[in-house]
Amino acid sequence: MDSFDSSIYRSNLETAWLGADLIYKESVGSTNSYLKKAEGDAIAHGTVCVTDNQTEGRGQYKHAWQSAKDKSLTFTIAFKP
Repeated sequence: MDSFDSSIYRSNLETAWLGADLIYKESVGSTNSYLKKAEGDAIAHGTVCVTDNQTEGRGQYKHAWQSAKDKSLTFTIAFKP
């Protein structure tokens, strides 16, 4: 599988706000943790953080899990109240 291609993503995006802002990281510990560490105003509502390789994934209730590199959809969407 090839790395994530943001130009293909953008050319197929059909939403007005969800996913309009995109952060792509080739490898990151956790997409969720990455977004949580960003400054409050730095991340817009609906921002998507996607990676090819998540090394320290975590789910609900802090359940840890591993994703196979280039074998899954690994992303987090930031929603602001």
